[in-house]
Amino acid sequence: LRQDCLDFEFDQGNAERNTQKPRRVRHSFEDMEMYIRQMLKKDPALPAAYFLRYLNCLRNRERVGALEALHNYFDHAMVQHSGKNKSGTGSSTDILQFSAILLAMTHSNFGDSDL
Repeated sequence: LRQDCLDFEFDQGNAERNTQKPRRVRHSFEDMEMYIRQMLKKDPALPAAYFLRYLNCLRNRERVGALEALHNYFDHAMVQHSGKNKSGTGSSTDILQFSAILLAMTHSNFGDSDL
């Protein structure tokens, strides 16, 4: 997954044609969504894909999409966390605190200062 994201972020085709260093490419909202859909087709419960969608929506000022992606991210992250943690040690407190911080940041980013 990490290499897929790096390949998408950098223009690997340019680096292969030339001996130049790869350069970052700013992808459109639609290009990113197509890439995320491909990731989710491979693994529908992949939290990283939903977080990437959240960042893409946030960057493109898609309020509803950002909030939906954020909720999906934490739903899947909590399920994965509880599945890996059958021994009962540890807790989901870190995930919950992170979700509260990101939710507050999202509302602030969209100008919801009254919340």
